[in-house]
Amino acid sequence: MKWRSGSRLIPSSFRILNEPKLDEALKIPFSSRHYVECLNLGVEKFGWSKRDPAISAMKRDGLILGWGMAGAAWIAGAFAAEASLELRDDGTVRVACATQDIGTGTYTILAQLASQKTGAPLDKIDVELGDSALPDGPISGGSLATSSVIPAVFGAANQAITSPCTQR
Repeated sequence: MKWRSGSRLIPSSFRILNEPKLDEALKIPFSSRHYVECLNLGVEKFGWSKRDPAISAMKRDGLILGWGMAGAAWIAGAFAAEASLELRDDGTVRVACATQDIGTGTYTILAQLASQKTGAPLDKIDVELGDSALPDGPISGGSLATSSVIPAVFGAANQAITSPCTQR
């Protein structure tokens, strides 16, 4: 890790120096933590050692460029969720859950999961979301909807695949 570029601290240095060793709320070590590793890789790949921090020093095509960095963390977890999956006679698959897609790609990930588990091509997967008549889904928060629905979709797929009705 290169902490300095010349005599200047690079932007990740502050974050690395202040990286907590323990979960500050629970006072226990993190079960996994890769933030410093991510910062170091970003510094290397982004080329911070070549960055000129002087105001207006970096330009491209007559425009002033700014280089900055930010970091954030979010809890990892899952909520209770249910899903249904139907294998249809016409070769299509319907996967459904009452959760919603707020722009995080829930339709896409559920189609990909159903395709992976059933072997049906993506264009044969129908995804239904957001109706309270569908199996109970989780709330959305970061990637918590995805982590919550994955086991439900896999469980529904396994049940559909092994159902006596599908064993012909």
